[in-house]
Amino acid sequence: MNDSIHLYLVTGFLGSGKTTFLTNLIGSIKSSPKELKEEKNSIHKIGIIENEFGEVGFDGTLLKDDEIQISEIDNGSIFCSCRHDSFIEALQKLAEYDLDIVFIESSGISDPAPIKDDLSIVNSKFGPESKYLFRGCIAIIDGDTFLEAIEVFESITRQIKHSHIVLINKVDCISEEKIKKIEQKIKDIKEVHPPVIETTQFGKIKFDKLNQLLLKSKSPEAEPSLNTPLNQPQSFTLKTKQDLDRDDLEHFLLHFADKTFRIKGFCNFRDEGMMFVDGVGKNVEYKKFPNAKLEDDLTVHLVIILKKGDPLGDIIRDAWSDHFLN
Repeated sequence: MNDSIHLYLVTGFLGSGKTTFLTNLIGSIKSSPKELKEEKNSIHKIGIIENEFGEVGFDGTLLKDDEIQISEIDNGSIFCSCRHDSFIEALQKLAEYDLDIVFIESSGISDPAPIKDDLSIVNSKFGPESKYLFRGCIAIIDGDTFLEAIEVFESITRQIKHSHIVLINKVDCISEEKIKKIEQKIKDIKEVHPPVIETTQFGKIKFDKLNQLLLKSKSPEAEPSLNTPLNQPQSFTLKTKQDLDRDDLEHFLLHFADKTFRIKGFCNFRDEGMMFVDGVGKNVEYKKFPNAKLEDDLTVHLVIILKKGDPLGDIIRDAWSDHFLN
């Protein structure tokens, strides 16, 4: 086996569970250190390219580990012309480290069609020996919202079309009948290359099983990406230095959460400390995260993602200013 870095691309619409999947997968790798390079007999050295659509990224904080090299690219999709150069640079930079594995977690609105072409560009800079060995693209879908969301967002269809494996996540929240409908929809999209489909809860799958599934998959053809600055959603941040109770924020978010694609960030509540706020549609969860640090004495820093041109953005910002800044 050569010394190429094994590269995995993880896609999935906003809130599908990509970061949770990666967290669990890395835990699986660490618990089985001989899975990929038995001759080294050591824990794998891992790198991550974390891509978030919003102007501020938080998933890198959730994945933070002193043993992992993380490169963050925010404010757009890595497959869009607006961030493409940053993506190529990040791959080149990570190649300087003695890594075994690199995971790319693309933004929720990304179209991964050109991944093979991008890797060819990077590998060409390292001579005849390919620096990266592409293992495949894993698309995570939210079983609870998939059938409705795919009718609206072309990016979900593209993520499935260009995947090697599709993981139907959150199956604990849906019926067997709905799972069958989702599976059929996926098969309709991937008619040319029959899909490898797996169901998961909380994105849990062992690393060795993932690699076994990838061996069964067929590789889709590369295509130009549909991502452009013109078709991306709008993203903005909500910040304050005021001390808040959790009830105050929950009451505020309740008025519009179901009309957003995504709400996430950190809040340092008065009586509960630092928490990660994780919202997908109307479902907003709060999880203890004491190690997170907010800059500039902020107590709240949230990213809100909405449909491009939605006037609700201005209404939310004005209401936030009235309630929490004045």
